[in-house]
Amino acid sequence: MKNRLLPLFVALGSYSAYSQVGVGTDKPDSSAQLEVFVKERNKGILIPNIPLQSPTDIETILKPKVSLLVFNTTNNALITPGYYYWYDNRWNRLGVSSESGTGKDGKDGKVGLADGDGAPKSRGEAGYLGPDINIYTDNLAGNVYVQNRDGKWTPINGKQGDKGENGADGKSALEIWQSLPGNAGKDGIDFIASLVGATGKNGADGANGKSALEIWQTLPGNAGKDGADYLASLIGATGADGIAGAVGATGAVHFGHI
Repeated sequence: MKNRLLPLFVALGSYSAYSQVGVGTDKPDSSAQLEVFVKERNKGILIPNIPLQSPTDIETILKPKVSLLVFNTTNNALITPGYYYWYDNRWNRLGVSSESGTGKDGKDGKVGLADGDGAPKSRGEAGYLGPDINIYTDNLAGNVYVQNRDGKWTPINGKQGDKGENGADGKSALEIWQSLPGNAGKDGIDFIASLVGATGKNGADGANGKSALEIWQTLPGNAGKDGADYLASLIGATGADGIAGAVGATGAVHFGHI
């Protein structure tokens, strides 16, 4: 019985021992399923050359497996030569630094802001703000929330810290002024006197103003008139007669010598 099982154990052991493949070595690294060892350091791995017709070509290679690697030899308006791997239902080119450039502009991201009284409602709850609102502020509690992909909200406020100690009283304007060089021993009167600045420079003379005559001549109907007209205009119309005064007392009668 033992002799019959021995060949089976040998076969299973051989399969386990060669589950990793080594090319140029009989001891492939334990982390590799396939290791190609080149002792002379003058050879490489030749990837299959495939004439793909486009990045979405599924006819040249039927049912390509994700991560399948080929070297495309076709050069047309849709695809250029180079290494390509199959992922996300298309052939993706391995780019090189000399071929890098500016891609198409991406879509603008949405940053929705909202606020309200109370915490925000999650997806599926009445009053849910929708997926376009990213940041929400609770005006009552002062908490700020961000919306997760699952429609739930996470507060991002930190915990309120301990109340800090009272700081030292600040100095008054007078005390700060007294600490400046040359002000030691001076009092509030000196401080107030110091607030008066130096006399400023005289400003430029203003334009000469118009005389009363010139102003009068600009009024409607006065163009071309002179000073005599102006003076005449200052004399008003004759006023009404005043009230007669009271009759005076009868004077004494004197007779002279005849």
